[in-house]
Amino acid sequence: MAKQDIFHEKAGRFVTHDTAKKYQDKYLKKKSDKGDKDPVRSQFFGIEHIKKLISRPGCTGIKIYYGADDNDAPGLVLVAADKAGKNHERNLSGLKDPDDGDYVADGPICPVHCENTN
Repeated sequence: MAKQDIFHEKAGRFVTHDTAKKYQDKYLKKKSDKGDKDPVRSQFFGIEHIKKLISRPGCTGIKIYYGADDNDAPGLVLVAADKAGKNHERNLSGLKDPDDGDYVADGPICPVHCENTN
């Protein structure tokens, strides 16, 4: 399969709650085995940011990067991507607000901000 054939609008798949829970439990066990007793389980991003990303011309999906902020707290970074898997980046030179970038980050993390982390 050519690289451009994998970055399409239906990449990924829906899974059941049981499958998602199995994936999360495996992740949490691995973190616990490494001594992390309360790892980040998820991160929330508002629909307006998601809409803005997916409305970019040529966007076929969202790429999600693992990262860490300036305090070394783990987090995710989202960016729109095209059918070749290339990040959608605009020329931001001359923008009044440099924080109006092409990536979304710093959403509230769970379990710190969430009651239901599943």
